Amino acid sequence: MGWDKNISFENAMTIITRKMRACEAKSLRCYGYSAILLIQLLNGARISEAVRGIKEWVNTENTIIEVLVSKKRSRNITRKIIIPRNLNLNKGLILQVIDDDDKMINRTKRFAKQELGINTHSLRYAFINHMAKMVGADAVAKFIHHSSLDMLQHYIRQSESDEALARVINDLI
Repeated sequence: MGWDKNISFENAMTIITRKMRACEAKSLRCYGYSAILLIQLLNGARISEAVRGIKEWVNTENTIIEVLVSKKRSRNITRKIIIPRNLNLNKGLILQVIDDDDKMINRTKRFAKQELGINTHSLRYAFINHMAKMVGADAVAKFIHHSSLDMLQHYIRQSESDEALARVINDLI
């Protein structure tokens, strides 16, 4: 699996939700890390934005949360993190992983790599490619506060090319 590609939104969703269910059944801390990853995927967020969103949700139970955009903190630019109401997150299990932002970010990254075999940033690109098919690159760039529309379109074109090549090769057999 590539650094920031090669996982579809659907596959990421399946991997994360399966892990969440397994962890919840045993009341394990991995539930909290999985929940952070799910929020990251559903919002196309950077891992730090997802961590801040989850922490704010735990404190307020607001389902629409404003967080600082990680790469633009000095300019106080915010973006929304949405916690779907029907997600029914287990707050008690998430509380097990609440800590300093940097510790949560590093632990979640390590969990994603070791337990799920994914890079957290790949979830952002899975979201980008999924949403671009529905609403277009311009809308996605605004929502996720991507700094370069050119780079965003590069990721989308690369994903579309990879999918087309896979279809052609699979049709040969």
